Amino acid sequence: MKIHFSNFVILTLLVFSLVACGSAEPTLSVDEQVMTAVAATATAEASFENAVSDAVAATVVAMPPTPTPGPTVEYYELSEEELAALIDEAVEEAVVATEASSAATTQATSDGTMTSEEVYETAAYVYDAEAAIYYAEELIAAYYDLYGAYAEDVLYLLTAIEDDLDTLIYALEEVEDILLQGAEVASTAIAQLDEAASAMSTHIAESQADRDQFLEQVKTNLDSRENTFADIAPGEIAGDLNGTLTQLHDYLDTIKVSFGDRKIDPTEMFQIAQLGANAQASILANGGPQLQNIGGSIDGLTRQLSRGEWPQANRSLGGFEASLPSRPSRR
Repeated sequence: MKIHFSNFVILTLLVFSLVACGSAEPTLSVDEQVMTAVAATATAEASFENAVSDAVAATVVAMPPTPTPGPTVEYYELSEEELAALIDEAVEEAVVATEASSAATTQATSDGTMTSEEVYETAAYVYDAEAAIYYAEELIAAYYDLYGAYAEDVLYLLTAIEDDLDTLIYALEEVEDILLQGAEVASTAIAQLDEAASAMSTHIAESQADRDQFLEQVKTNLDSRENTFADIAPGEIAGDLNGTLTQLHDYLDTIKVSFGDRKIDPTEMFQIAQLGANAQASILANGGPQLQNIGGSIDGLTRQLSRGEWPQANRSLGGFEASLPSRPSRR
């Protein structure tokens, strides 16, 4: 119980009075007695508060720090295939981390009880797995945003993978909630912890098929999309060189406008491919030697765009623009 300040002062004064009466020591003045009592009170209060803090700290379960989130990725600097490969890698790492968490939980509960050290170590595995899953889900969200308008087959698989990750997170959070309550509570929830660990392992095995199909499906879709846009027939052939140059600049300007939001949707891609096909046909009809190489540049640029190689296409665009003669003046 905390000593009230006024009572402590009175008690201290009485002690000083008794000491003064029973010895030959000089008697302190009242002011000196009060100052001494105040100092003693401050010391007692500080000692008491430190003791309380130590006692409270002793009842709190020491948990490992939350791990640093996954690396920051500039998604716009990745092609679709590169982002898909990064997703596949992140999901695999999340699965490995979750398997480690499941194994650590099972090992810690194997003797029917959990110590504080086992709680700490198991929680570290849980936190690592959760961080890995959140990173993978962040990459999946970026894929939805950038490329979600194109491939239903890929989105179906990504949704399935995301559902798998959510199921793993649910089991991990269940373990985490128990561990946060300390070794005593964890020791009474052994069956629940074992069930969550088993659920992780079972669902990881069941989700393997979704993960195996993802990259293969992305590559199939990219090849199909490239062929579709590369094979578009020209819809308009210019009648002269000036008309051809106008088409080339229309192609260039459409790409630049489409890149305004740093991504290209299917409608924009179709328009770009059509303008490119028109310009290529017009070059064959009217271009002459000075424009012949530009036809190949259009084909390469359109293919890059159709495959979601937008960072590469954006860099190619500068060289393409520099190679074009000036746009003819409008009459």
